[in-house]
Amino acid sequence: MAQSRLPMRKIRDVLRLSAAGLSKRQIAASLGIGPTAAGACLRRAREAGISWPLPDDLGDAALECRLYPAPAARPRTGGRGRTGRRFIASCAARA
Repeated sequence: MAQSRLPMRKIRDVLRLSAAGLSKRQIAASLGIGPTAAGACLRRAREAGISWPLPDDLGDAALECRLYPAPAARPRTGGRGRTGRRFIASCAARA
């Protein structure tokens, strides 16, 4: 089952608390999320080259595009994929 994404506010808080030296478990307890979600957020940030403090010009939409890059193109099946293309286009427009 697919997990829902953390709100951008919580993602920013995960990064901030991690930079302050808290462990994944401490971050999770502080924000009311699971340690796996905190760890996944930190892994995505590390892979995207993002660290705290975030640049002032990095808004929520740009942060989301960097943390959740568009998946590789897949063959379209049965009407699915339209949302993905719009998301890719919106991320490309913001870059």
